[in-house]
Amino acid sequence: MSTLNEIAKELVATGGEMADVRPLDGNVPLFDGLIESGPSTKGAASEYGFVFESVFEGHLLHTGRPRLMLPDESRLKLVAGDFLYSLGLQRLAQLGDLEAVKLLAGLITDASCLHIAKGTPEQISALWVATVVATAFRPDVEHLNWPFKAAAGGSEAAAKELIDKSRAGSDIYGLEDLFQRTLDEICATLAG
Repeated sequence: MSTLNEIAKELVATGGEMADVRPLDGNVPLFDGLIESGPSTKGAASEYGFVFESVFEGHLLHTGRPRLMLPDESRLKLVAGDFLYSLGLQRLAQLGDLEAVKLLAGLITDASCLHIAKGTPEQISALWVATVVATAFRPDVEHLNWPFKAAAGGSEAAAKELIDKSRAGSDIYGLEDLFQRTLDEICATLAG
């Protein structure tokens, strides 16, 4: 079962109006490659993949470009998005990775603030990929100054710096192409 199908199943299990939630065709998980490659996450890659996809889908539901079809999208997007944020953080806490909980909670706030401030998909993508790298490649990337408040400030230069620092973290493992592909896929998803 794909991660998006699992997420839809969690929403369906809440009952009521969420009973008909399903993934839209053509969407694939975005974070699996980096998560499976990271020394801090590869031992529980499917769980971390679920966490990031769930929280990312929560963000997409809040910003209007979900990968899930809801019965009455206008009324349910915020509720479903909040549920998925909560579900992702709960699953992460169950893994006992409190540092990642802090990173992801910060990402939820920063990405939402940047969206409200009319940040570009590139800037918001930088936050997402940086958080995945920070989570998956600990402790090798601790020198990169997480969390990412500078990028959340909204400047293109800050987003570029964050991307460059995150790329350096993944390059330690020779994952330049995977990093770029993940960044491009997140950006394309956010751009709708």
